This record gives sequence, structure tokens and C-alpha cells, in this order.
Amino acid sequence: MSKAERTVFIPDDQMKVYLQSIQCLIFESSNSAKNMITAALRDLGMPIQNIHFSKSYDSALDIARTEKPKLFISEYEVRGRFGLELLYDIKDIVPEPIFILATSTASETSVAEAAEEDVDAYIVKPFMGEQLLYYIRQAISYRIDPPPYIAKIKEGKKAFEGDDLAEAKRFFFEASTIGEKPSLAFFYLGQINEKEDELEQALELYEDGLTYVPIHYKCMTAKFEALDKLKKPNEAYSVVKEILKHYPVTPQRLGRMIYLAMVTKHFTDVEEYYNIYQRLENRTEKLQVIVRAALFTTGKYLLQEKQFDRASSLFEKAVLCSKRDNQVILKSIEELLKSKQIPPAEHILSLIAQESMTVPEAQQAEFRVVHAKNDRSATTQLGMKIIDNDCADEFIFDSVIQLLKLEGSDRIAEKYIQIGSTKFPNLKKYI
Repeated sequence: MSKAERTVFIPDDQMKVYLQSIQCLIFESSNSAKNMITAALRDLGMPIQNIHFSKSYDSALDIARTEKPKLFISEYEVRGRFGLELLYDIKDIVPEPIFILATSTASETSVAEAAEEDVDAYIVKPFMGEQLLYYIRQAISYRIDPPPYIAKIKEGKKAFEGDDLAEAKRFFFEASTIGEKPSLAFFYLGQINEKEDELEQALELYEDGLTYVPIHYKCMTAKFEALDKLKKPNEAYSVVKEILKHYPVTPQRLGRMIYLAMVTKHFTDVEEYYNIYQRLENRTEKLQVIVRAALFTTGKYLLQEKQFDRASSLFEKAVLCSKRDNQVILKSIEELLKSKQIPPAEHILSLIAQESMTVPEAQQAEFRVVHAKNDRSATTQLGMKIIDNDCADEFIFDSVIQLLKLEGSDRIAEKYIQIGSTKFPNLKKYI
């Protein structure tokens, strides 16, 4: 089945000329499907040298950058990466690509239908050669000679991009009256209201669009962003969770999701977001900071809930996400030791790179672990060494002074009191 079924085919000679002028990328893991698609494209007139293949997401992006293919035919999921994910990345490389999605289940088909304007057609697997010919022709015809509803949308977009909002509104309203499921028209009407600073009215229009297609991609994402701007975090978060069920996530939106999860105290969702973060190609520095902070905060929450193993796992992920930042290691160890989790704290300590052990935070982290084991002699010796290296913080000074006094080594304690009190005024309590 295809979204383009209402269109009429363009003539075969026009189809052939068009296919000879463009490149095509097939993102498909099955060799049999790839061969079938290739045969269909060649039957329609596309030269073999214009057809490119990839089973790798990175390779597909490389081909998109070098060949600038206009036509994309993609399996719904290839080796853990999604066709829609590829689509949103290639739209930054190729303007207005023609995108055909091959689906295998009813839920995948629903998503393809809901990705209106982005997915030109979908084909349900397993398919036969004749079906492929039919739907490829439909998708291209749909783009070159669109039906009245899409034609109105295009006219509205042109007016909208030219800041003629009244004319754009007229086209989108007309589209909403002739479309069978006019979610896209309501999305653009909402966009006009947003531009006119009428955010509440825009939100109503996005919700109107969702009454026709409940998981309409553009309406859902616009609703989320409107709720976010209106500072309604709980409602925004419920929408974002629904988006996550069906669609790939951009780094920017993932960062916002994680932020909202923290604000609304959905701490246990962070592990799921971390897994998404791990799959992202473009992990921005800002997103890395957000993910690291969320992992650390969730680790603290899980410690309070006595879920020590999960907490330890999240602290480890926070450290790895920070590229073994010594400050993150130190703070993670401090939190674990507050809950008397000594073995997990030792494991976090082991993540410090050997060449980083001269860094003050690394030495302070080591001292925390040794101190927690209640070995007075080892703690004192290590603490004095760190003080002599000029890497001690107030906790180390305070601990060493107390231990020296307990041992009766008052003269040595006085030495460290004098050194420490110049840096940490609180230590003057020992004078």
C-alpha cells in the first residue's frame, strides 16, 4: 500500500528521462530485496551506474554526501539503524529527497503513514517485482505531479516562506477541507499561529491534526515544542515519550527529553535515553554534558532508593560519558561512599587512567576509597603524601590531622594545621 495511491502516473517517457537525470541510494540489508529494487529501477529506465547500495548507516551518509541522490529507498530498520533516521540526516544534504520506505509490520506501516510529507511512499514486505514498479512510479509521480491536497500544501508553504501569512493561511485552510486526513494542513496552520505569537491556538491546531493521525510526526513534534515553550513540562514529557516510541531522535531533541525527564523526576527513563545517545552519530559536546549530568543525578536517586547495583552502573556510565573526567570520578566515589558502597567506589577508582594519577582530583578520589576502608595507617600515609604533593583538599587535611592526633603525633599534626589553615580557614579550629 502507498500514500500516493490517489495520484496518476506520469508518462513512461517522462519517467525514464527523470530517472536518467538523478541518482538513487538503496539502504537495504537483504540482497534479494536489493536485487529486486535494482531490477525495478532499471525497468523504469534508470541506468545501473546511477544506483548505489549500502548496508551501513555511515556508508549511506557518505554516498549521500558524494553522489547527492534524489531518490532513496530504505528498509525500515537496517542493523539497528532506522530508515527514518537516515531520512532526517540526508535532508541536510539533499533538498527535498524522494523517500520510499519498506515496512514489515502494521506498526511500521502506521509510522510510515504518519511521517507525512517526509515519506513519499511505503511498500509492505515481502513484495514482488510488479508491486515495486507500481509504488516507485507512484512515489515519483506523487512528487512531480502531486494531488490537489498536496498541491495546496506546496502553495501554502511557498507563501509561508515568503512571509505572506494571510495567503499561506488561505491555502492551508483550503487544503484542510479537501484532504482525507489533513493533519499536515493543521500542522502548517499551527506554524502560522506560532509565528503570530499565538502559541495556545497553535497547540489546539496541532491537536486537531492528531485527531486524524494520532502519531503524525510533524504535529507531535510541534505539540511537544509548543508545550515546552509554554512551560508545561509534564504534558511535554508525555508527548515526547510517545514520539520516542515511533521515531528516531535528533541530538537536540534528545537533550530536551533528558532535561524534561529530570524536571519531571522520571529518573529511571535516563538509562533508555543513554542507550539512544550511544547510537547517535553526532554526539554534540552540549548533549554529552546533559547526558553525563543526568546519569550522575539518576545514580544519586537510585542510591536513595537502595538500588545500589543500578546506581553503580549509572555512575560508571557517567564517568565513561565524560571520557573519564577526574572530577566526575571523584564526585561519583563520594556519592557511593556516602551509602557505604566501597567495592563499587573501588571499581570507579579503577577507571582513572594511570597517567592521570598525578592530577589532584585523582589523588583525592584514591584517598576517599582508602579512608573508607578504615585502615588508619594507610590513610595517614597516603594523606601526608598527597599533602606533600600539594594536591590535598580540605577533607584530606582534616582527616590526616584527626588521625595524627589520635596517634599522638601532635607535632606533625601541628605542621599540617599550619599548612592547611592558610588554604582552608575552617582548619583554624585546631589551633
